[in-house]
Amino acid sequence: MQITREELGNPVEERDVDRTELYLADEAFFCGTGAEVAPVSAIDKYEISTGVGPITARIDKAYENLVRGRDAAHADWAVPVHAASREPVHADD
Repeated sequence: MQITREELGNPVEERDVDRTELYLADEAFFCGTGAEVAPVSAIDKYEISTGVGPITARIDKAYENLVRGRDAAHADWAVPVHAASREPVHADD
């Protein structure tokens, strides 16, 4: 929601949504830590899109840039992960 509002300038409203509103949507997507930004193509067997729509693509790109550290706008959202220096493990050791 914050990415959409700040990065793309799109209005955001948090509210309950009736299922029929979803059937009429131009685009829909899931988002979260594991799914990141994943397009939804059908709801209850009603096809709403055939792929990634333009708004979903813009949100996905902005999300990717933020979480991969390519956009410093929200650097506090990312935590650097550093590879530990270790000796390789051999099967016969």
